[in-house]
Amino acid sequence: MALATAGQSSDLTPQDRSFIEAHFRAAKQAEAAGNSAGAIAEYKIIIRKYPKAAAPVYQNLGLLYYGERQYAEAITTFEAGLRVVAR
Repeated sequence: MALATAGQSSDLTPQDRSFIEAHFRAAKQAEAAGNSAGAIAEYKIIIRKYPKAAAPVYQNLGLLYYGERQYAEAITTFEAGLRVVAR
């Protein structure tokens, strides 16, 4: 599964991209299994290590927070994602 990255994309090594894609894939699998907490944890791993690399991570994380009725977290996450895209 390829994941478009932004911001730091030119600075990412193949290993960085593999890390991001592996955790993104794990998050999507957790979502598909109904494990929102697991998906949230996987997305947060990516964001912690590469906060400016992948705007779709913020979007997916924000949607999970929204679905869990964690609205303040959802808004904060969406706003962070917009800052990544704006760079």
